[in-house]
Amino acid sequence: MGAGVFWGLVAILLVYNFPYFRVLQHANELPRLFQTMAMVEEGRYSIDTYKTLYGYHKAMDVSRSHCLGPRIIAAVDRTRVRARARTKTKPETKLKTPCVERYYSNKAPGMSFLAVPVYALVRQVWKGQGKPADIKAVRDPKERFRRLKVITFWVRLLTAALPAFLFLLLLSAWMRPFVPEVHLRRVAVAAYGLGTLAFTYSVQVMSHQLATSLMFSAFIFVHLVGRGRARQWLLAPAGFLGAAALASDYQLVFAAVPLALYTLWVVRPVGRVVWAILGALPPIALLLHYHLAAFGSVFWTGYEFLVARQDAALHDKGLLGITTPTWEAFYGSFLSQDNGLLYFSPWLVPGLVGLGWLWRRRVSHGAIGQPSSGPTSRWPSAEWFFIVAVLFAYTYFISSIAFWRGGWQTGPRYVNAMLPGLVLPYGLLLRRAWDRPTPWAWALAVGPALASIVIYAFIVATFPHFPDKYKFPLFDLVGPLYSDGYVAYNAGWLLGLTGRASLVPYFVALALLLGYLAAGPSLTSRFRAVHGRRLLAGTLAVVAAVAMLGMYQHWAEVGLRLETPRRLKGSRETYGHFLRRAGSDIRNLWEPQPPPARRRGIARRRGIGRRRRPRYRSHRRHRRRP
Repeated sequence: MGAGVFWGLVAILLVYNFPYFRVLQHANELPRLFQTMAMVEEGRYSIDTYKTLYGYHKAMDVSRSHCLGPRIIAAVDRTRVRARARTKTKPETKLKTPCVERYYSNKAPGMSFLAVPVYALVRQVWKGQGKPADIKAVRDPKERFRRLKVITFWVRLLTAALPAFLFLLLLSAWMRPFVPEVHLRRVAVAAYGLGTLAFTYSVQVMSHQLATSLMFSAFIFVHLVGRGRARQWLLAPAGFLGAAALASDYQLVFAAVPLALYTLWVVRPVGRVVWAILGALPPIALLLHYHLAAFGSVFWTGYEFLVARQDAALHDKGLLGITTPTWEAFYGSFLSQDNGLLYFSPWLVPGLVGLGWLWRRRVSHGAIGQPSSGPTSRWPSAEWFFIVAVLFAYTYFISSIAFWRGGWQTGPRYVNAMLPGLVLPYGLLLRRAWDRPTPWAWALAVGPALASIVIYAFIVATFPHFPDKYKFPLFDLVGPLYSDGYVAYNAGWLLGLTGRASLVPYFVALALLLGYLAAGPSLTSRFRAVHGRRLLAGTLAVVAAVAMLGMYQHWAEVGLRLETPRRLKGSRETYGHFLRRAGSDIRNLWEPQPPPARRRGIARRRGIGRRRRPRYRSHRRHRRRP
């Protein structure tokens, strides 16, 4: 398969679906979009105007300015009182200045800044069509919401999907000296880009994948300079990208610190680090200006002025919500069937095993793109230390924060930044498995990756927002929605297809990609003994993936039979009743509407949320009355 065909299939899968649900009022997307609108139309950061226009009444992910910081105001008042006490002068009459509280997004503003040129371009298109450019000037509510959908689509495409796709290209090129085989590199990159949280957050206006792409791109640039494969001026864009990642997502600080230490380790002479510092200044200055303008101090973020009291209480625990690790948080973030990272992306387990081959792996100081095994050493490489440090930092972070569940998500989104670190170890493991004479090694290494891609392909095509009360969301949410024809907006609608039929081109592209990843060039090459062996290995990899998904389904069926009659924690409602109620609520907010021949939903599905009740119960009660 040529490079154009492979990357074309990846691009199709990334941009095919557009999961948009207006009634849901996406708490992570809307405050960012409102902030972009305010910067372009009003020249300020507050989102009050657009929060009112679109009826956004949620307290989540919104901060209140408290008149630019109550601490500053209190400090100024104390200083004035002390000055009057020293001079023993009569207090002057205070000038009454209006104090207007304003609302802001509590997120880091990087993604909102990146969306500014996108929104400005869309406004120019509206203006060229003779329509009002400002949303404030639109009187029709339906037109305003239609514009919001258009803005959401283009911002997702150009600030989430496009950076994610470009990062996959860069990641594949960077791995070339480590993994010279093109097919193996593509398997590792596709497993990451389409078989992890990276896929779901590449189709939403959420900064997790954008910030991850920026930070790991900075690491790649530093590595190229430190290993003598690029000139020192590349450290300036590395510093810019790293600082931009931090300005897009505050949690990237857990990757920024190891990256800074790695830079000091590999860059020689150390004075060249000045290039990175200079490159980091513009994004950091813009971030600090935002803090000062919105919250009254360069050191205060939106998390100190949260509107939602429950979220504020969680952030007040320990140090910014970080306490001591708990088994509940670790198990729920990595192993559980409703939110576990290793459950949804089982290929990460072989990736962890591949860290052993990265221990002594080095790359020779040659031109970029030259394959070389490089010298070995008794001690781990700096790259190994960087990846392990990032893995440890985010594992400790997600296991110790009070808000580890993170709301409606398709996995532990707070650890998304550590996932690129396992792509290279996974590629090294694939090299070992590909050269083994037995096909089972390849099947065990690639089968989990194929299963991961299938899992996230169905999630993105239906509903990439798992409510936290679902215990088996793959089989009691995604499966029923798909079988009932509830699929998200997608490119198939442009072809006149609706319901599940609209996903036919999507699944064709998915099948072609999976077949290539499983068997590689042996699918199209002339028959030889080695090609026959690798074709058998690819077939066994597909069998392993199907067996893994079947095992997941069996576990879910057993779990559903046990959990359906049980009551939810802290509630009198049983899990079966919750499935019927939540399934009905999600179907009521669905966009686009499925075909008319819809089914009644979860309650009629075999073994899911069905309770047997005695027939004519009310008549029996009537007979018993005296």
